[in-house]
Amino acid sequence: MIGETENPLTEVALALSMAFFSLMVLMLFAITNAPQSAAAQSAHIKSAASAEKTDAKPAYLIFYKGAYYDEKLQPASPDSPATDQPLLLAVMPELNVGAMMQAMRTLSHPEPEVVTLTQDWIDALEKMGAGK
Repeated sequence: MIGETENPLTEVALALSMAFFSLMVLMLFAITNAPQSAAAQSAHIKSAASAEKTDAKPAYLIFYKGAYYDEKLQPASPDSPATDQPLLLAVMPELNVGAMMQAMRTLSHPEPEVVTLTQDWIDALEKMGAGK
């Protein structure tokens, strides 16, 4: 039972202040313990004025069950695509971010673009027994 000297808004204010304080402590911990290579992993954003328009045909590389394949579904090396043309890295829709980042790190291409495989591609890969 709430007495005359007790106010429920005081409890709410106390809970909110504790939540903000804990978020502040977590953010400070995350900032001070960030890996040194985090800057190298940050996304590179080009401005519209500096972006080069290339008419080069993009190279395709498929990452499926830990292996790389070309657009003809032949095994391919992650170092095989030329770095002077755009690269589209196709991955499974349910691939987690960690595995996708690992697949991107093994590529020799500086800026691969990640796309998801369509069901037709997935069916073709399963039919040929890829990734087994």
